[in-house]
Amino acid sequence: MKILIITHSLGAGGTERNVCNMANAWAANTREVTVITIASDEDDYYQLDAGVQRIALDLEQISVNLLAALGNNLRRIFSLRRAIRLARPDVVIAMMATSVCLARIATLGLQITVIGSERIHPPTLPLGAVWERLRRWLYPGLSAIVAQTERSADWLRNECGTANVVVIANSITLPLPSGKAPSLPPPQVTREQHSILAVGRLETQKGFDLLLEAFALLRVTQPLWHLIILGEGSARGALEQRVDTLGLSTCVHLPGNVGNTADWYDTADIFVMSSRFEGFPNALIEAMAYGLPVVSFDCETGPAEVIEDGSDGLLVRNGDVHALATGLATLMSDEALRHKLATQARESTQRYSAPRITAQWDALIDNLLNE
Repeated sequence: MKILIITHSLGAGGTERNVCNMANAWAANTREVTVITIASDEDDYYQLDAGVQRIALDLEQISVNLLAALGNNLRRIFSLRRAIRLARPDVVIAMMATSVCLARIATLGLQITVIGSERIHPPTLPLGAVWERLRRWLYPGLSAIVAQTERSADWLRNECGTANVVVIANSITLPLPSGKAPSLPPPQVTREQHSILAVGRLETQKGFDLLLEAFALLRVTQPLWHLIILGEGSARGALEQRVDTLGLSTCVHLPGNVGNTADWYDTADIFVMSSRFEGFPNALIEAMAYGLPVVSFDCETGPAEVIEDGSDGLLVRNGDVHALATGLATLMSDEALRHKLATQARESTQRYSAPRITAQWDALIDNLLNE
């Protein structure tokens, strides 16, 4: 079977990691796998196995106006169509809404099974008027859409008129592979002191500004704890300024992207997720699989599908800084509870193992090809 995956890039991010997990798993099972990215391969963060063919279109140009956007996207569509025809896949899987729309147009008339995959709860991240109209127009013509939660699936059925929507979560592959830019935790964190770890892009979505506010509330009563936020993004400057304003410069660390996230999971005592919204949080699942006790905002989709509150982690009211601080304080002050939640977390995340999730994708593809 020939599988072709289309995504924007293989830069640092949850979707990109999941693409690599899927492609590598299929290639290991004798599938012929091709990954096409709209962007170039210069900023690849995750690595594909040698058995996966990689095509980088290098068409990530910025559109300065509507006419430029039309021209850029037409070039992407024609390039995608050419690559798809050359690859002659049995199935095309497109990741994220804009890539799904481009893939659907590029495959018009080619009689190829096309699966779209939404990686976020759609209403939490509007695409803009043009892309939203395209989504509603093009999605009903897809062979299937994969959502990550039932709530997202319901939205796609109701808002896009898409009949065949299947819920498949992200997978995790342990141990996590090492990528670019390996880095060691700060030396003061690896000795007697404790650390809270957060992982994600430094963007408004991830709520790290709220996390800093919560951590500041705990600093006086928990002076031996450090907060580490792994990731990079446009909010770095604002977050660094907030760290200074809150007087946290000696205990909050922003190392950027690291290629050895597993080492940081191993060093941390607690994992925290402060996202305002999520699709399906890879970092949360990874942290739990590595045996970390977790506390997370109960945002609209994602964490509640992963965490059973009080059993394998703690959920707190979304956006409530004081509730987040209370949840963290509960774990920081109770080592026995941390151990209990961590043990259960490791067990509960086995349902996201790569073989189980790959089997769900295989079942979907087989059903579509046999219709």
